[in-house]
Amino acid sequence: MRRILLLATILVFMLQTFCQDSTFSKQYYLQKSKSQKTTGWILVAGGTTMFVAGGIILAEGIGNEVTDAFGGTGESHSGDVILGSVLMLGGIAADVGGFVLFHNSKKNARMAAAISFDNQNILLPHQNGLSLRYQPSISLKIML
Repeated sequence: MRRILLLATILVFMLQTFCQDSTFSKQYYLQKSKSQKTTGWILVAGGTTMFVAGGIILAEGIGNEVTDAFGGTGESHSGDVILGSVLMLGGIAADVGGFVLFHNSKKNARMAAAISFDNQNILLPHQNGLSLRYQPSISLKIML
């Protein structure tokens, strides 16, 4: 009796898996790709600006420290060096994040291009045997 109950439970779960919907459509992947590309451009532009600004601040801070070492006013410019270094590192991190988003955007655009809808034949148990039914399905092409 336990085996029959276990098999019936497994059969019910298997039949439920045929009826699941996929919420991801072609439009979803296209919109995701577009938003990732926009965010990537913003990160790359901001990161490059931060890197250049940090380099300028760092160069001025180092130049002022060298000048002070040879008889300057004696003021410390280590804050400029730290600020420039932090800005440059933040700019590099933003650029890397932007490039990662560009890569993911391209992957999602390929995914949207590969999705298509069609009907698939499936066999379902029906009273005394099996019946052939058509079920809408999503086809995914894997481009190598």
